[in-house]
Amino acid sequence: MISVSAPAKIHLIGEHAVVYGHPAILGAIDKRIEIDVEKSDDVKFFYRRNKKLLKKFFTVEDCRKTAEKVSRLWEEGNKKGDFTPLFNFLKSASGTYFKAIAGFLLTSFKIKKGISFRIKTKLEAGTGLGFSAALAVSLTKGFCSLFNIKLSRKKINEIGYQIEKLNHGSPSGGDNTVSSFGGILFFEKEKFEKLKVPNFLKNLIIIFTKREKLTGELVQKVKNLNPKLKKAIIENIGKNAKKMKGIIEKEDFENFKKLINQAQKDLKKLHVSSPKIDEIVRKVKRIGGVAKLSGAGGGGAILCFHHEKEKLISAVKKMNLPFFEAKIEKEGVKMEK
Repeated sequence: MISVSAPAKIHLIGEHAVVYGHPAILGAIDKRIEIDVEKSDDVKFFYRRNKKLLKKFFTVEDCRKTAEKVSRLWEEGNKKGDFTPLFNFLKSASGTYFKAIAGFLLTSFKIKKGISFRIKTKLEAGTGLGFSAALAVSLTKGFCSLFNIKLSRKKINEIGYQIEKLNHGSPSGGDNTVSSFGGILFFEKEKFEKLKVPNFLKNLIIIFTKREKLTGELVQKVKNLNPKLKKAIIENIGKNAKKMKGIIEKEDFENFKKLINQAQKDLKKLHVSSPKIDEIVRKVKRIGGVAKLSGAGGGGAILCFHHEKEKLISAVKKMNLPFFEAKIEKEGVKMEK
């Protein structure tokens, strides 16, 4: 048996704009997805969710066929600029996405045997923390290590990106990149630069709210907005992501807060915030901190910052919502002992 892991991520700034080629700043966090991988006659997934162990068993052939169909739906969606049929198929039956990933890997590397994946994490999918990207790169590394296929970190990231496309339609590639390489990245059009971690990011709290839509559906929602309105907002987010790079390098917390506030306002204009997120943002600002959604939006993770961590934690506890303290994780996907 082989064990691998990859970190979840946060979007400090740039979500949605990064899909259109603008820069973004992402960070890996110290919450990881760990996967145990071993050979099997068929394909098995074990995944603990909401304290329940989900077991999914598929034939190798079923996985290959599902991957073929998902790839075909992706091609059709890419031509039309609408991936709704792909998202509907992925939601049509429990485990469809797992089947597609396994089929994609088995077909890509011409492996005829089955494989068993045991996924271990306290993170939930659909929270805006890059669950699917961490899953994609860790499954890829585990799969290749099990079958003695030697790949560079760069190549693992590229394959992880292909898997992310099957799930999200037209992702930026930023999530899988930060999960592959770790740290804080200034990411733009598949290129990235690692940034020094500023001290003020040590006071990061992440709150969770309920989320109703898939990441791909939210990306599609933004695509369907009025083009002129969308273009202006997206360009402003990209411009501020470039400013944020210098602010992080200078460890300028006051201007960091200003840009985080503006980023949240822009995301609200894109209609990916929610009344609950807006309420949390107001409460954190009231105590001198700053907050914004992370990822596609519609709920999920809200990043909260304050120069006094205990004051922030006290305020967050009063909200009666799940939360945790997070740190930037310097290491990306890796083998576990």
